[in-house]
Amino acid sequence: YWAKPYNYLHHHESSLSRKMPRMIMLAAHGQSPKTVDNIPKPLGKRKVMEHVVLFRTKEGFSDEQEKDMLDFLYTSQYHMRGIIAISLGRIVNKNPEGCTHALYMRFPSKEVLAQYYRNPFQSRVLNENIIPYCHGSISVHYEAEVQDDIISLFRRGEDFEYGAEFFLLISVHENASVDTIRNALDAFTNLIQDFGSTIIQHTQGSNLSNNSKDYTHGIVIRFPSEEAVKIFTSSPSYID
Repeated sequence: YWAKPYNYLHHHESSLSRKMPRMIMLAAHGQSPKTVDNIPKPLGKRKVMEHVVLFRTKEGFSDEQEKDMLDFLYTSQYHMRGIIAISLGRIVNKNPEGCTHALYMRFPSKEVLAQYYRNPFQSRVLNENIIPYCHGSISVHYEAEVQDDIISLFRRGEDFEYGAEFFLLISVHENASVDTIRNALDAFTNLIQDFGSTIIQHTQGSNLSNNSKDYTHGIVIRFPSEEAVKIFTSSPSYID
């Protein structure tokens, strides 16, 4: 298989977000784990739907237009239910597809993601504040599992206040066997584990989006800094 990495992007903090604190959705899974004889019960896993959109903005895209576009995308979480986590910003590295900005969102399920795109407010944001500034995009979404706790599920806490996102979109050769694909993804997971605390969170899965069928798999990694991304991508294990 071959892969196209979209390295890190600067974390975008909307000016509106500083005035409107993010909503924390509390539910049963946010409660403390039950204990038996004062021994904490291990937390389980929760399935989520990861959604990544890479935008190609038009030439002459001004700083003010960029701020408006990112603000509208970021504050959509306050107008629509179901968005568990969101991160967005400018892509740092150049890439063959010419993508300039990225949006990452987490939903509880594929059904809620579909509802998001059917929402009239989201349609208005796309038509008025996104499409006029872009000439194309790449989108993937995949099902993954994360720890069933508030910090991991909602990407909360100090570790997620600052940092960099790393996106890896993969196209698997049509003749590749299932075992070959599984072994390759397992090898990448093992690589992630070798880096330990250098990586805040990592998810990966098979692309379920019909809009970008060229890509068969997606990977999202949250790093604490741009320097951590450089260390990871320059390591011999990653290059191999």
